[in-house]
Amino acid sequence: MKIAKTYTFYTFLILLLATILMSTVWFNKKTEEQRHVWQEQNAVFERYKAVLKLESNLIRKTVFDYSFWDELVDFVETVNEAWSKENLESIITTFDVDYIYVFDKQKKLIYAYHPHHDTPLLPDIKTLSTSTPQFKEFFQESKGHFSQFFVAPIHYSADIERKGEPLGFFLIGREWDASFLNAMEEISLGKATLSKEKEHFRFLLPLKNLNDSEIGYLRFNFTPSVLLFMTSLQNSILISGLIVMVTVIFMFYLLTKDTFLTPIQRISNALKTHKPFYLLSLAQQKNELGEIATLILEYEKQLLLLELSARMEREI
Repeated sequence: MKIAKTYTFYTFLILLLATILMSTVWFNKKTEEQRHVWQEQNAVFERYKAVLKLESNLIRKTVFDYSFWDELVDFVETVNEAWSKENLESIITTFDVDYIYVFDKQKKLIYAYHPHHDTPLLPDIKTLSTSTPQFKEFFQESKGHFSQFFVAPIHYSADIERKGEPLGFFLIGREWDASFLNAMEEISLGKATLSKEKEHFRFLLPLKNLNDSEIGYLRFNFTPSVLLFMTSLQNSILISGLIVMVTVIFMFYLLTKDTFLTPIQRISNALKTHKPFYLLSLAQQKNELGEIATLILEYEKQLLLLELSARMEREI
């Protein structure tokens, strides 16, 4: 049975090498694919941050311009509803924001406009310095919701260097809710979620409060649909290839079992036991193994005749 065992060993070895080869190719392709995924994710993440920065810059510039407006200084001193309706309320629709607040120099709220919120989030600016002018962009969290605020100290337009004490504070805010994130996804094609916990995530954007402490995180995720399809296709091809390989080898084994392995086993048993009846059916086959079986039968026949002849001579 050494031939049969060798045959089985080589068959297993071929299967093993083929599996290793397929696995190596698949692993290399998978590694390359993951690299492309990371590069594309990083590119989309940078685009996402660029869109956020562009929108923030527009709002920041608006806050800056309004805070230098002499009419806003007059509004702080004497609140004028007609003026605010004409000059402040339009900011909501123009920049798609949610809140407009005006505080006096003692940081007391004197004006608030939030048409989309019945219970608005009131920004806490108690820690904002009044001795040195500060333009700040910060986040505030309430009940799992995050809002982004832009604040600037109010000065007369003549105070170009802003050396004087702030005469008030002007704020614009927007809530980072589902509609905001969906709008960002349509623009940048990247999906993001908000979380209060800093998790082990590849693409994170920290959200800082007025004191520059991290109070939340924007988790960004982007998986290209084409690469998802390619991943699924590669996995299907790998599984299908392994199934086909095992099936082919198993069928090859079944086909060669009766034509190769079993005849060799019969020949081996016949030679070991000198019982030729193992080979009677095999000798009828018209192939090389049948010829070998016929020769063995003829050999056993001649050997038996020689033994009979030798026995008869001894008896005489």
